[in-house]
Amino acid sequence: MADYGNDRVQIFNSQGQFLRKFGSFGEGHGQIMSPVGVGLLSNGNIVVSEFEGHRLQIFDFQGKFVRIVGAVMMIFYASAGPVKDPQHLFVNSDDNILVYNNRIQVFHQNGDHIKAIETGQLSYPRWCLHGS
Repeated sequence: MADYGNDRVQIFNSQGQFLRKFGSFGEGHGQIMSPVGVGLLSNGNIVVSEFEGHRLQIFDFQGKFVRIVGAVMMIFYASAGPVKDPQHLFVNSDDNILVYNNRIQVFHQNGDHIKAIETGQLSYPRWCLHGS
């Protein structure tokens, strides 16, 4: 669960019992600034989108930092732009990470930018349903 107010992620089991938490406020690797979305990769790693951090971070299932994806300072693709104010994210069946702000950006889990979808009609969407 993205715990926005406490700048961390909390993990619960299927019965709702608290298992662990990770993250603390900050800009460093493994620190989190206003998490708004979480996703699970097939290898068990957790993707976190940070509204104020303007990036995605990947952690292992225990909460250990793995990598940053889409940080404002890291990507300036002509067609994509930075991940600014990311909202919800979704991990598809290919382990690609889709993140929403005023566009949809698609990243490979290794951090490579795949594409940006510029709709011109999105303004900070909250949720999106995906189908095959």
